[in-house]
Amino acid sequence: MKNPRALSLEALIVDHKVGLVPPDPSPTVLPLDVLKTERGAFQMRERELPEWVDDLLVTLRQGNGTLDPLFVWWTGRRWVVLDGHHRLEAYRKLSEATGKPVLVPVKVSQAKDSEQAILEANRENSKDKLNTTLDDKHRQAWYMVVMGIGGSVRAIAEATGSSKSTVGRMRKIRDQLKLMKYSQNRLLGLSWEQAVQCSKGDQNGSYRGVIDEDEGLKDEGTRWAERLSKLFGSKLKDAPDIAALMLLSYGRATTKRILQSRFLWKIRTEIEQEEQAEALAEDFDGDVLEDITTVPEGSPL
Repeated sequence: MKNPRALSLEALIVDHKVGLVPPDPSPTVLPLDVLKTERGAFQMRERELPEWVDDLLVTLRQGNGTLDPLFVWWTGRRWVVLDGHHRLEAYRKLSEATGKPVLVPVKVSQAKDSEQAILEANRENSKDKLNTTLDDKHRQAWYMVVMGIGGSVRAIAEATGSSKSTVGRMRKIRDQLKLMKYSQNRLLGLSWEQAVQCSKGDQNGSYRGVIDEDEGLKDEGTRWAERLSKLFGSKLKDAPDIAALMLLSYGRATTKRILQSRFLWKIRTEIEQEEQAEALAEDFDGDVLEDITTVPEGSPL
């Protein structure tokens, strides 16, 4: 049985050969029921985020009833969502709850074929760094390498947010596994980590080892830190607000990209957990204080 991701790409190729002209080539809104999905080809994340859909639904109900436009593509037969699957699900839930048809804001891709559409979908998906993990990026890059789509190493790396060295290694391991008689279908069934293990002789690829493809980036980061330390000494540590203003002066967009880096994911999570713990502690202290200061009616003073 073929891998669902391969079937998804085949369906898109068949659609493209049909070559029908869309009713409107440049719509800004489309009825919810005409929007289709091919998650195997276009969804970078392997897992669903239901809590994210719920948050989007709250936004729809409390706001003006719209979210950012979905990124869509005419396959030659139907409109398919390239990016915005969680927004699409939120619109579906809204329609189910209200019992009314929904018009969805869209932005149309000008991709000429399914391969270009996949590249564009990945570029849009990888922009959401807060909800896209390194595993997500590797998953999509490995899919493109196995299917032989996406063009150069650089093009795949830029589209998925993976490093060029990782994509280059993926190609080498794909070719190695093909020599070991791995079919394309079997390769698609492997995660990138499993593929690495299989190339080392583990036929099941069952060991999910930690594969650090970013040693070069970490080494370069260490060198930059040493240069900053020589230039500023302990000033960055002693005056964090000034350090933050320095970054903003350097460029707001740059500062945002730094804060969204996957390397800061753990720190962001730790900060959120600490803030939640502090909020719970404040609530607890407030409850205790209220219990202490409240005198039951009829009690002697």
